[in-house]
Amino acid sequence: MNKTILTFLALFLTANTAAAQAPTIKVLIAGDSLTSSYSQIDTWAIRWRDSRPDLHIHNAAYGGNSSVQVYNSVVQAWQNFGPFDYVVIMAGVNDPGKLVTNGAYHQLKAAKYAKKRGATPVLITAPGTLNRGSAVNVYMAEQAKLLRSYRRGKYTLDLRDKLSLRGFASYTADGTHPTDEGHQYLLGLIKPDLDNIIGARR
Repeated sequence: MNKTILTFLALFLTANTAAAQAPTIKVLIAGDSLTSSYSQIDTWAIRWRDSRPDLHIHNAAYGGNSSVQVYNSVVQAWQNFGPFDYVVIMAGVNDPGKLVTNGAYHQLKAAKYAKKRGATPVLITAPGTLNRGSAVNVYMAEQAKLLRSYRRGKYTLDLRDKLSLRGFASYTADGTHPTDEGHQYLLGLIKPDLDNIIGARR
């Protein structure tokens, strides 16, 4: 067999072996109905997953989850499917407004759980809601401040700085849950920063 062909085959096999051995980056998504894969509409998280076939993405988000339940879902998913390289958390809409720090505490607790185990946590501040009373939005604004303070905001994507809550309402069906167009809008806001963080790799 021609020496040039043999050299080409050797390089081809080496390249493919290296690609096959390259570890796949694993990402965990935790949250509520805004990120869930159990939805009649593809959420922004599903669309982001479909745009990143190079990643192994496990979605543990579920509609109705509070931040406490999000923390529990991170722990359970880690035990059952981990370890992960990144943990993306977006929650807060279902948190009770009695104690401002409660939801942020459990989201930060989930982030620190992931960080302690070698993952990079990414916190996304939820956009808020217009159908659950003003107290909830005051609560969520305060929660966002606490989330931004984590690691000086290095891995916090602050949606509240990127959109007007009242303007965002036009992208929702009920003041809280995005329409198909709304999830595409959220994807446009989240994807560039999220891709930059995942691409940077700790």
